[in-house]
Amino acid sequence: MDHQSCMVAQTACCALVYGTEYESIWSERNCTSIAFHSVFCFRNLAHLPNCAAPFWAKGCIHCSLHAIHGLFIELTGGRVPTDHIDIAFQFFIELGVYFGLLATKKDSKLSAAAIGIAIGFAVLTKWLTALIVLPIWLLLKVRYQGLQYKKIGMELTMVVGLVIGVALPWQLYIHHTFPLEAEWEQFYNTRHLFEQLEGLNRPFLYHFTTIRIVFGELIYLPLIWLVVMIFHKIQVRRLHLWALGAWIFIPLVFFTIAATKMQAYTLISAPAFFILTALFFRYLCQILPKIKQAKIAFFVKVIAVLMIALPIRYSIERLKPFHSVDRNPKWAQELKYFSQTINNDTPKLLFQTEHAIEAMFYCNHLTAYPNLPNEYQLDSLLEKGYQIYIQHQEIVKYK
Repeated sequence: MDHQSCMVAQTACCALVYGTEYESIWSERNCTSIAFHSVFCFRNLAHLPNCAAPFWAKGCIHCSLHAIHGLFIELTGGRVPTDHIDIAFQFFIELGVYFGLLATKKDSKLSAAAIGIAIGFAVLTKWLTALIVLPIWLLLKVRYQGLQYKKIGMELTMVVGLVIGVALPWQLYIHHTFPLEAEWEQFYNTRHLFEQLEGLNRPFLYHFTTIRIVFGELIYLPLIWLVVMIFHKIQVRRLHLWALGAWIFIPLVFFTIAATKMQAYTLISAPAFFILTALFFRYLCQILPKIKQAKIAFFVKVIAVLMIALPIRYSIERLKPFHSVDRNPKWAQELKYFSQTINNDTPKLLFQTEHAIEAMFYCNHLTAYPNLPNEYQLDSLLEKGYQIYIQHQEIVKYK
């Protein structure tokens, strides 16, 4: 219950298709296809910044930034120690924003209903931060359709109702079937807001300082530019910029206030950062012919180039495409051999292993821990019939 039902169901389906043996690594790589569809969906968000923008500014630049982003690719491959499901979570949020834009542009009730379904699946992927889609959609709706209270109220009721209809049954089921576990997990999730858990002792402004690494050192320039553009003239026709700002700043502020901070928490804002980078790049290209002083023009050109070059450099640094990587390290070989030597029909426990998570992937019916049990725990487990292994060596009886 640490993760919601959507990713559990998807992983189970992939395991059914690809198998559960350690050779079938694609059963744990289900987010790869989601990441591809995320980029495809992102191309269709090109109308979010400005309907009059040319193709190279609307789709090509920010879609390319999305496709080559190092953190996205590493999360897709499960190469970094954070939640693999953040890719799927980001996809459903992006899908909800896409349907929101489609609903406002075409005034489609079917697209509006799809917003609620997408948010519901996002909630079932991670949790309630998926509701970030609602203010983005409402701002876009007012921008393109005007402030129609009755119509907005009816569609908002429909969307919220669909979110509840999709997400609530699973919550009712786990609280009814596993009441103690569900209550503990809900309480533990709430503790993330007030306590620094899992060793994530990060400074208060961690997320604001990390974006310069994840999206390029110059990302603060487009952020300042966005704030100026939003408040320079507060007009209805600028509400698409408010939507972009909400997509960026609401998660940043919320997760800054939360005590536990993880790098991937704000990944749901990544598409907005890519759009903002493309918009600012286009803005620099537009003002460049109007600049008469050569030194200033050169400075603007350098900034424009770096806005694209720095994210590319970041991707190369993370992915290290020119470095050889050992795809079959010694510890993996040992776990594969260990999985072939143990009896798969009885429950087993493995202690004092540096690769506990990987061990449970390679071995069936095995629970692994990095630490050692005490004498009482070991005797109790042996009496219950568990096979106990310490550093891959079986313990028959404890003296």
